[in-house]
Amino acid sequence: MKELNSEEIKKICTNILKEFDDICQKNNLRYSIFGGTLLGAVRHKGFIPWDDDIDVMMPREDYEKLLLLKINNESFEIKNFKYTSNYYYPFAKMIDKSTYIEEDDRCDKDMGVFIDIFPIDYIDSNKIPILKLRIFSKLGFYIGCNPKYKNNKNIFKYLIKKIMYIVLLPFRKMILLKSERLIRSKNQKYCVQMMQYNSNNHLYYPKIFWEHITDYSFENIKVKGIKDYDYYLTNIYGDYMSLPPKEQQITHHHFKAYKRDN
Repeated sequence: MKELNSEEIKKICTNILKEFDDICQKNNLRYSIFGGTLLGAVRHKGFIPWDDDIDVMMPREDYEKLLLLKINNESFEIKNFKYTSNYYYPFAKMIDKSTYIEEDDRCDKDMGVFIDIFPIDYIDSNKIPILKLRIFSKLGFYIGCNPKYKNNKNIFKYLIKKIMYIVLLPFRKMILLKSERLIRSKNQKYCVQMMQYNSNNHLYYPKIFWEHITDYSFENIKVKGIKDYDYYLTNIYGDYMSLPPKEQQITHHHFKAYKRDN
């Protein structure tokens, strides 16, 4: 198999995003690029130069409709814990099946170059059970990864992660379903993404954001995104139009990607 370089990976990710956008347009599904992808579209009209990551988010009801399509054809597959075997993340990935990646700590060994698809839930910000959400989001992360010692230099942290992974193996799907139920609220005023509770940045924003979606240029394609990008990006990055220091201009993905042999 031929190893892919960063520019080749970016082109493949862009192609996946275009196919994802086509699926959403044909099925009347709402989505928005977000995080570093939205920042890249606003600041660079494409990828942040040192990154090869693409993230999209969808309101929960649109996300569930997408999963029900069970996309799995000759070229692409949408992996998720409800319909894909040996996949245990609380979000979906759309992969290019002509590619293959080698990445430690991953349960699913049949993974290609991908984009991440995150569900967004509506909640009442005053009643978010933050401690429970932190616990379940951490569990959701640990059960999706089989830790390897070479990636966890601290032996104590490695052993804790390994023990948690082994103990939770039989309960992975139950924990993910419980996480989804936990985050929902009857009083739906705001939006929140479950995985954001893995960090100290508990960003939630008005539900009305999803009523105002616009087009963004990303590389050589048009994609959808929430219109009020300034509010969103300022809450995450502060002065988002200024480049970070050189030492912080690094990708957070660490894998090798290959083109499969025909």
